[in-house]
Amino acid sequence: MPSPTLFHEEREMRTWFPPHGDITQKGYEKKRGKLLAPYIPQIQDCLSDLEARTDRIRMRTDVICIAEQKSS
Repeated sequence: MPSPTLFHEEREMRTWFPPHGDITQKGYEKKRGKLLAPYIPQIQDCLSDLEARTDRIRMRTDVICIAEQKSS
């Protein structure tokens, strides 16, 4: 006998791909939003960390450039 998970997956596939025609753009965007929503905070945290690292690298580069200009 198939597992309950299999029935759940089949039901999910039916919502993704209706039997009569393609999924609409609006339906796709709605489903995509629901699937990605749990990951949005993680992505935003990663972007914040990346921006902070980029700022630190820029500051170091500016210090090196100023030091090189003074020594010339």
